[in-house]
Amino acid sequence: MARRLGIGFLLLLIALNRSGIRHPLPYALLGIGGAWLAFLFSGVHATIAGVLAAFTIPASTLIRPKEFLHNNRKLLADLEESTGISDQVMTNSEQQAILDEIEDQCEWVQTPLQRIEEKLHPWVTYMILPLFALANAGVHFEGPIKAAISSQVTQGIFLGLVMGKSIGIFLFSWLGVGVGIARLPQNARWTHVFGVSLLGGIGFTMSLFIANLAFKDPHHLLSSKFGILAASFLSGILGYLVLRFAVPKPLRSPS
Repeated sequence: MARRLGIGFLLLLIALNRSGIRHPLPYALLGIGGAWLAFLFSGVHATIAGVLAAFTIPASTLIRPKEFLHNNRKLLADLEESTGISDQVMTNSEQQAILDEIEDQCEWVQTPLQRIEEKLHPWVTYMILPLFALANAGVHFEGPIKAAISSQVTQGIFLGLVMGKSIGIFLFSWLGVGVGIARLPQNARWTHVFGVSLLGGIGFTMSLFIANLAFKDPHHLLSSKFGILAASFLSGILGYLVLRFAVPKPLRSPS
């Protein structure tokens, strides 16, 4: 039954596409709330529903870029004539109509697929991918957490990632430049290299994979996971702070 419902939702999505519906909301509701859930409960991997639903989202524009530029030049000219040189808030109906038309033109030159991708990008980057990586890297915390935090295994891995990797990357980069086998990129400084070296302490899927191979004892494995995740978090924060605040800002040329 669930499989038939999933196929039915996919057919509805195809019908939306063929009928010219371009608003992202119907595709999101039928794709996620319909096809994805139906495939999930049917036992078929829900990823398949996501891929199939994505194929039904329109990927063509209503107007070409040249037409978009031509139309908006005219609209901007009309807007300039209606406002003159005033910087006041535009509230009259003529100005609002022109702005609405410009907004429509911007939507028509974009594909619904692009618009959905832009809306989903921050959610995918900052929530879905980290959760996916944690779930698929075998991160399961079981056992005495307090003992794992104070474990020498945790401390060794933490120091190895935060200090060992940053020192190693920075030192060998400095040696490479010093002996002439490498050179700093244009406009790069050693502060940049140090910030990137700190980011090198981020160890995730591969570090967890090696930990699973190295430790058979569940307590040691738990300790290693705490060390890896704590070190990755701190390395990311320190690297960001160095690159964000300690790196000298480029001088702006006088206007």
